[in-house]
This record gives sequence, C-alpha cells and structure tokens, in this order.
Amino acid sequence: MYSFYVNTEAWDALPKDYQAAFEAAAAEANIDMMAEYDFKNPQALRRLVGNGVKLHAYSTQLMKAAQDAAFDLYAEESEKHPAFKKLFESWNKFRADVTLWHRFAEHTLATFQYANPPKQR
Repeated sequence: MYSFYVNTEAWDALPKDYQAAFEAAAAEANIDMMAEYDFKNPQALRRLVGNGVKLHAYSTQLMKAAQDAAFDLYAEESEKHPAFKKLFESWNKFRADVTLWHRFAEHTLATFQYANPPKQR
C-alpha cells in the first residue's frame, strides 16, 4: 500500500477541493498499485518455479516465534513511547476486528477454493 503524509497545518490550509483531489488521487494510486501487484505476482511466481525454485511455507513454529517477538517489541515500545502506545492500541483493535472478519469470510472462501479448484472447461 502507498502512504502519504501531510503536515496537519498545511493540510488544513488547503482548499477543500484540493483536499478532495489529493484524497482521490491517493486512493487511485493505491488501487492501481494493488492491481499491478495482484497481476504481476502470479507471473513472477510462475517464472521462479519454472526456473527451478522450490517453494516452502514457513513453519507454524517459526511464524509463531516471529509473531511473539513482534508483539514483545510492540509492548516494549508502548512502555517507552506513549505516542506509539496510542497508535498500537488503535491498530491492534482494528487488527482484531479484521481478523474476525477474515476468519469467517475470506478464510472460509479461500479454504474452499484451495481444496476445490474449478474444473477446467
């Protein structure tokens, strides 16, 4: 995803139509980048595998250790930096909500699709 950061005072000084134009351009740039990402990655994956690359998933043990280390770091940073803590708490709540949604919507569909590829016609 793309991120754009604008000084709050500079943003507030812009006319509302400039703010709207900036927001629309930023959204369009992000959508375009995501579409390219989704289009180009399968092609790149096929090239890698076609050239002999062996793909392996990370083990659950490794992913759990990485997750635990990340959240330990977030806790440490939250203790040291109130601004980080405020952002982390907001992000973590959002993460929990998104995870709940994905568990019941996206994960269910993806699991079905992986196990039941459509017949080639």
